Amino acid sequence: MPFFFIFLCIIIFDPSSFFGSDKLWDAASILILALGCLRYFPIRSSKIYYTPLVNVKGMVLFLLLLSLFIISLFRTHSFLNTNLSIVKNASIIILMPLFLYLFYQYENENQRHRSIESQFIMLIINVLGFFCIVNVLSFILNPTFDSSAATTLRFIGINTRRILFTLNPSIHPGIIGALGGYLFVLSTSYLKHIKNYSSRVKIRLYIYAIAGIVIVLMSDSRTILFSSFLCVGGLYFLSSINKLSLLRYIIWIIPFSNIIFMSAMQYTASTSVASSISRNDGADIATGNSRKFIYMAANKELADFKPIHMIGFGEYGPYAAGLTKYYLTEKFFKESEKEKLISSVTHNTGLQVIFDIGYIGLTIYLLLLSTLFNQLNKMNNQGQASILPLAYLITYIIILGTSETYFGNYTTIHNYLFFSLTFFIVISYNNHLYKRQLGNKKYDKAIA
Repeated sequence: MPFFFIFLCIIIFDPSSFFGSDKLWDAASILILALGCLRYFPIRSSKIYYTPLVNVKGMVLFLLLLSLFIISLFRTHSFLNTNLSIVKNASIIILMPLFLYLFYQYENENQRHRSIESQFIMLIINVLGFFCIVNVLSFILNPTFDSSAATTLRFIGINTRRILFTLNPSIHPGIIGALGGYLFVLSTSYLKHIKNYSSRVKIRLYIYAIAGIVIVLMSDSRTILFSSFLCVGGLYFLSSINKLSLLRYIIWIIPFSNIIFMSAMQYTASTSVASSISRNDGADIATGNSRKFIYMAANKELADFKPIHMIGFGEYGPYAAGLTKYYLTEKFFKESEKEKLISSVTHNTGLQVIFDIGYIGLTIYLLLLSTLFNQLNKMNNQGQASILPLAYLITYIIILGTSETYFGNYTTIHNYLFFSLTFFIVISYNNHLYKRQLGNKKYDKAIA
């Protein structure tokens, strides 16, 4: 899977920070995916082999969500985007699932790997592991600090200033911290549920898990740190009592997650635990680092129903709706149009989905996630535990989405990973279901 490996390295490492331009590496990303599609296009002796589409529900829901997202790109309200950047973003988001589909068909036809799922998951783990280890080593060789005090490192008895990631100085530390969380969640879930690997792989996974949590601590994000242990601990527990099927109900917290998050913050703000992790005598906990003002503005807009709410405003929907007029100048003391645009992102996945692609989009988003969790559970119950790390990661993204935006190209790496993961689950279950039906002699192998 070298093409996808290179693609992930480009979007995660952001090599334009070191050399070349954004346009150069954007073109490289598209070229890599396009070459990968050509490489795995399933033409053998003038015949095209493919697995019939039997996971109709999953595929239809995914394509609907993908279509709404692409439409939102062309309905963008960002004056920072050009026509070229919009076409680039749309091209990548289309090529990713196409590449994964062709790759899966090719590997499945040639049966080169016992588990395509394990191969895919391990590829993501290796890329994230390499990224996190390089960032840790970069800091060790050139330690750089911010002027403010670090919070999460106090949990392990280290009192110091906030750490700066010198390898990616232009990227928000929270984005890098989330990637460390991804690595921690994937590595620990792989160790838990996938047993057929060598001792060398086991050692590497332990190193990755440690590197991931170190990056989370270095990012100084309390939410990411808490979410990492909540996700792994919670799913370990559900697995131990054979209740992973309950995961499909977690998605229904998404529409109300901003209210749940702020209620939890205000309830715990006055506790001794909150005081120990606060940066400002509990005030930052009570407002969720000022998220309270964004959520109040968003809920105020949605309380006054308008027909546009059904289909959303397009990319940067909160900016188009004028949410920043409620809080930006008065609370954040920012006035430029660029600051208004960037600060309009809701820091909540459910709200962002509504403002970008509307209530219709949110319905499709929730139905897709519910369907995927149901299919993941079925595969696990029918002996395909190799897919379970993806259930952990999707759950982790949902938990993080209560206080951050994990839908849309506001952080491209998170958005690309989300669409890659969800589509991979769709085609994996399609193959799983087809094989079971083939075993029941309901279908024959399809050759066009």
